[in-house]
Amino acid sequence: MQLSWRTTSGTYVFAANSVSVAYSTVNMMTRAGIPYCARVVVKVSGDLLDNAGTAALSADEQALRNALSVQFGDLIFNDNSGNPVSSSIATSQTISGLIVQDLAFPLAHGPAPEYVVIRSFNFTVAGDVPVSNAGALMIDFRETLTISGGMPYFVMKRAVNGAPQRQMIWPMTEYVLIQSGSATGYLSYPTPPPPKFPQWLKEAPRFSAASPDRTGLNYKDFTVHWEYHFESNTPAAFSSASPSLWPLSQ
Repeated sequence: MQLSWRTTSGTYVFAANSVSVAYSTVNMMTRAGIPYCARVVVKVSGDLLDNAGTAALSADEQALRNALSVQFGDLIFNDNSGNPVSSSIATSQTISGLIVQDLAFPLAHGPAPEYVVIRSFNFTVAGDVPVSNAGALMIDFRETLTISGGMPYFVMKRAVNGAPQRQMIWPMTEYVLIQSGSATGYLSYPTPPPPKFPQWLKEAPRFSAASPDRTGLNYKDFTVHWEYHFESNTPAAFSSASPSLWPLSQ
């Protein structure tokens, strides 16, 4: 097996059969418990081999440092026939791009001393791979209905001398319902739910959108907010009110 790290700056090729590879994935879940991407982590360890001595090994080490300092590459594992194996992963498969998270040159191990014929190393590469339908997935959704009104309206009138007096201004008030909420789409802005009682809308709906988070080469977590204000002169208008539910298709 042969490993290579391919970037826009070129391709670094490791010596054949010189590395060991550990591959793992962890599913990242929406608040509804649905996977929306997989965090792929590849741990590589191996040895730089050079019989030319300390100076040559030092140069080999610096070449590896330089290669792995370039981010957003492709980690390619080829079998003995030169074909990529399943542990290969390219930046194009991820939303974040492949990131070299760490690079270390550990203490000497085994009979061959470091900087004589070998230089041991290990590094970790990670990236987030979206699920196939991630573009339409919501990772969070919530809505609140707030109901008020209908009762008399009182104010406290200040007196020139003495305590303020509580006075009724209106014996009845309008019934008010506010439908508000937010939703976060993984890779795009979701569509807010429609108004519950369009016939009782007091004014134009209010919508807002927040900037998404950047993740490496792309963006994620697109959040929208909505707010509808309704008013009615009868309590029956809002008797069936209940918050919108997170769509099961999401």
